[in-house]
Amino acid sequence: MKRLGHEVFLIGDDVSPIADLKLPEFNYKQNQGIIDVQSMAFGDSDSKPLEKAIEILSQDVEAKIEQFWRQKHFSLIFVHNIFSLPVCLPATVAMYKFLRKHPSVNAIGVHHDFFWDPSEKQNT
Repeated sequence: MKRLGHEVFLIGDDVSPIADLKLPEFNYKQNQGIIDVQSMAFGDSDSKPLEKAIEILSQDVEAKIEQFWRQKHFSLIFVHNIFSLPVCLPATVAMYKFLRKHPSVNAIGVHHDFFWDPSEKQNT
């Protein structure tokens, strides 16, 4: 992409050494808020607290992406696995809302992990 004259920015979790925008909400294995949401979503829980938790976290993520977009003015985003795996529901909702709000930002979905794929444990 850089050879084609594009400026490239990476959005990742807060431990990604190469991300330009580091979002702790993308760290679905260590962020307690995301862990709690996932537990509510896939456990036996009332949906109202789950919906509220997703909304609060997704608003924060969307605001951070929005601020980054205002600074960098990117026009294309490659979305990796956010729409294929339900591991970070607030990030999925935030990305969806951001893209709906900004139809001028093109998105390419790169999804290579799906819920029906065998887990790493099954492959060993």
